[in-house]
This record gives sequence, C-alpha cells and structure tokens, in this order.
Amino acid sequence: DFSKLSTAAQEAIRQDAQATLRSGGTLDPAQLMRRADIETIAGPSMATRGQLTRSPQDWSIERNLQRTEVNLPSVRTGAQETLTGRLEAQDQALKTYAGNIAQGTGGRAGTPLEAGASAIETVQANDAARNKVVNRLYQAYRDTGMKGSAVPEDKLTAALTDVIENRGVETLPPAVVTRLKEFGFLGGERTRYLTIEEADKFNRLLNANNPGFGSAAGSVGQLKKSLDQSLNDIPVGKDASQALLTARKAAAEMFAAREAGQGVSRAIADVAPDKFLQQNVLGGSVRDLQSLKSELGDSQSWNNLRQQAWEWIHGQATQGGRAPFSGAKLDDTLRKMGDERMRVLFNEQELQAISTLRR
Repeated sequence: DFSKLSTAAQEAIRQDAQATLRSGGTLDPAQLMRRADIETIAGPSMATRGQLTRSPQDWSIERNLQRTEVNLPSVRTGAQETLTGRLEAQDQALKTYAGNIAQGTGGRAGTPLEAGASAIETVQANDAARNKVVNRLYQAYRDTGMKGSAVPEDKLTAALTDVIENRGVETLPPAVVTRLKEFGFLGGERTRYLTIEEADKFNRLLNANNPGFGSAAGSVGQLKKSLDQSLNDIPVGKDASQALLTARKAAAEMFAAREAGQGVSRAIADVAPDKFLQQNVLGGSVRDLQSLKSELGDSQSWNNLRQQAWEWIHGQATQGGRAPFSGAKLDDTLRKMGDERMRVLFNEQELQAISTLRR
C-alpha cells in the first residue's frame, strides 16, 4: 500500500519513476515493490541496486565493492558512505521493525515464563469465577427446600421402553441398569423414589457412565433427555426443578470450558509456566490455540502470549539477536508455524507488517 510509506519514501520512489519514464525507460513492478518494502523498513534511498534488480551481476559488483571500499581514501576520511555501513544500517532497521511488531501486540511480559504464568493465572481466575456461579446456583436450588418433590416418571418410562425395543437393554451400562432397578424399573424392587434430588443424582450417574460413542451413548443420552423433560413436568416444586436445571446448565458450561482445549485444561491443572508458550502457543493444535484465545479474550495475558510468540519467531531469524537478520530463517520459521496459527495469533495489521518483513 503506497499510501502507508513515509512521505519521503513516496517522493523518492515517485521521482525515480518519473526520471525513468522521461528517459524512455519502463517501470518494473517487482523492483518497485522491493524498493517500497525496503524503504518502509529502512527509510528512503536505503535500497541497493542489487537488492532491487536481484541481478547476479549487480549482486557480485556490490560484494566486490565491499571488499575494496575500505581502501578508498574517501572512505577512510569519512567523506563517502560505505556499502557495508548501509547493510549494517539495514540490519538494525530490520531488527527495530521486528521489535516494533512485538511492541504493537500490547504484550508486557519480559520472558516466556512471565507470559505463561499470566495466562495460567487468568484461566484459573475465569474457572474460579464460573465455579462460584455454579455453587451459588446449586445453593439456590437447595434453598427452595423442595428437593424431595416427586418427579413424574412417564417420560422416563417411555424413553426406557424405546431404548429396550430399539437398542436393547444390553446397551445400558451396568451401573445405570442397577439404578433403574432401584427405581422399580426393569423388574427391580423399588428402594429409591424419583424425587428432584434423586433425579439429579441419576443425571450425574448417567454422565459418569456415558462412553461418548456408539449405541450406549445413544441410550444414555435418551434417558438424560427424558429426565430433563420430566423435571419441567413437576406440578409442585416447579421452582426447585427450574433452579436445578439452571444450576446444571451452568455446571455443564463450566465443564465444557475446562475441556475446550489442552491449553485451558493444562492451565487449570497448573502446568509449568515456563513450558506453557512452547506447548500451547508455538506447539499443539491450532484448534486448541483457538480455544485458549477464546478463554483469554482480549486480555493482557493473551497479548503477552502473542508478544512472546513473535519474540521467539524474531529470535529464530537473528539467533536470539546475536546474528544479522536472516530472511531465509524467518521464512522457514513462518512456514513451520503455518498460516492458520499466525492468523489466530496476530491481527490483519500485524500480519501485513510481518509479510513486509518477510518479503
């Protein structure tokens, strides 16, 4: 985007283009783009001829000049700029530009360990807040004093009949069969009564024994659905049943958030913060990274991870700042990161700046 260049860079490119056209020459779009990229980062008139033309001949001339310029009297007196000095200035400009990308993320972590600790703390705080809500809702249910109200059994009876006829009673886990017999189903002797409290216990039993796949999961899911519907049919104690359903929904959302991705579950489990960035941001699946981003939201913790991710990428291109900037190493690192991961980590403006640096 030409308009994003500095005024000085725009004018320098425009004057050269006009001079070329006036002399009967033609413009080379690829060379113009290289110049725009270089001058976006290094400043006006900082590109060398070889960098623009990519001609092996121009490149060789410049490298030979580097070897001889130290012997020029005008160089020794400081009256003439050196090609080596320009390349060194370009290298510093590349590193500064990369540093500005890191600063633009809004991250404030000094190390990967700090970024990991910040992310873990935020995830755990979010989980504690959700857990507090769940506890409050379950307490509201208990405060109704109606947990002993009877739950109509017709929908559960109908669901069980359908399971037996279409899937077979053998698809039900043994613990579920035992509980059903305790309620007087499947020819068992009734030792339990289907109250709101017992329905909640039965729901937890169903959850614990749901394999998550196959016919057994379908049978368990059908019984769970009928149980929820039955709670809505209670003529007396309606407030208690609604309070229970609300609490269970909040609990289900809390558990779903905990299992949304490995990054979130690892943070709740309090993994080592120094390994968090490598395991969950630079490594791991993109899907898990997306769930971590969703959990952290637009927070300082998320920006800390983004900042340290870019610092790591930049470090690969400079050997941690000890070597000249390597475009080849940057390109190799970005290829390994993958476009999808980069799009999760960085916004469009940042990706454009990274693309300019990469070119």
